[in-house]
Amino acid sequence: MSYFTAAKIGAALAKARVKAGLSQREMAILIGKNERTVQNWEKGQSSPDSDEIMDWCSSCGVSPIAVFMEVLHPELYAVPDDGKANDELNAELCRLVVNLPPLTKRLLLFILKGRHGSSPPAVISEIAANLHCPLNNRASVCGTIIDQYTYAQIAGLDPCPDAPQPPIDDLKINYKAGRAAAENGAFGYIGKKKE
Repeated sequence: MSYFTAAKIGAALAKARVKAGLSQREMAILIGKNERTVQNWEKGQSSPDSDEIMDWCSSCGVSPIAVFMEVLHPELYAVPDDGKANDELNAELCRLVVNLPPLTKRLLLFILKGRHGSSPPAVISEIAANLHCPLNNRASVCGTIIDQYTYAQIAGLDPCPDAPQPPIDDLKINYKAGRAAAENGAFGYIGKKKE
């Protein structure tokens, strides 16, 4: 049985649209569909294809991953994280981390136990603080990091050359997507992988 029924897809899309402050009519215009199509998708009477879902999420300024995580794991969203006990947080982290791609797991382990010389809680706090900044600021920081990483690789200054390396080409693509979204006034953007 699929998690992604038409009704669940519709509910996730409607929630993303409402959070973005868009009416059904505005959404229809943004994605080049008629308002009836938007209504049918949201009611689960029909479903968009994957490209249409990407267009919808892009119009809302969010990643489809964020939109559909709640469909896959509704129990993780029933209570705000700050209201959960430590054992609940542990269980949630296990469910989420186990489904990450292998490189992401390796990079996460590098942050948590790598010999990079930085405090893992401080690195995580730095990432979280960055995510609390407007998108244009986050994109700017990303551009600086790409430049510094590239220079460190060219100059042979990487302090952890044997550790997992970030997918820098994907990061460059996401940087461009983030900048474009920020210039259009969005709060988020859809990341893409290098093709």
